[in-house]
Amino acid sequence: MQAIFCYVINFWGVEYMNHPLVIDGVSYWYIVACVAQTLWSPAFAYEKMPLAATFMGCILIPLIVIAYRQHMSYNKAMERNVRLSMYFRGKYYWLLQFPFELHLGWILAAFALNVNVVLVANNVSSVIQVIVAVLSLGVLSLISIWCLFGKTLTNQTPNYTIPSVSIWTTFWIYVELHNPKTMIMETFSSTEINGFCYGSIGVFFGLIYCCVWKLAKD
Repeated sequence: MQAIFCYVINFWGVEYMNHPLVIDGVSYWYIVACVAQTLWSPAFAYEKMPLAATFMGCILIPLIVIAYRQHMSYNKAMERNVRLSMYFRGKYYWLLQFPFELHLGWILAAFALNVNVVLVANNVSSVIQVIVAVLSLGVLSLISIWCLFGKTLTNQTPNYTIPSVSIWTTFWIYVELHNPKTMIMETFSSTEINGFCYGSIGVFFGLIYCCVWKLAKD
């Protein structure tokens, strides 16, 4: 996703390079995310799962900071002049903000996955794995709901990108568990598998409903 951002900056140059979403939003935090991403790859490839999860967290933090700073930049523009808000919409949003929101949504899901993989790699009991998996799904759901409705309380526009990634994630969790692999069937009971499977598809439809309802209301 950040390849789009780099292409835009290199191709269109000053107009986008000096945009508040870049200067005040992205700043140097993207470099931190890139370094952490570079360190995560070999750690995961060599199956150093605790280290990989740590680096994944280091990718997540700067992306959260970027998302926050970009929203603050938009809010400041709105306070100065409502017309300035147009400078943050359309092509500016899709080229300078959307890629980072999409990356953030993906890393949120990937970080939750990495944490659960650490438990599997350390042969933690199936009960603990189920509890952590349920908590992970719950946290992703709450973050998605906050992106839709919590921002209304702070007078910010709702974010549909992160909930959309969560929708995609929960759908594929359902697909994976609907036809579970042998290792999963040997580790967990059918009750645990079915419970998490249908819980995932429940979250999937719940988030879709929330997105559609929010769009219709706004």
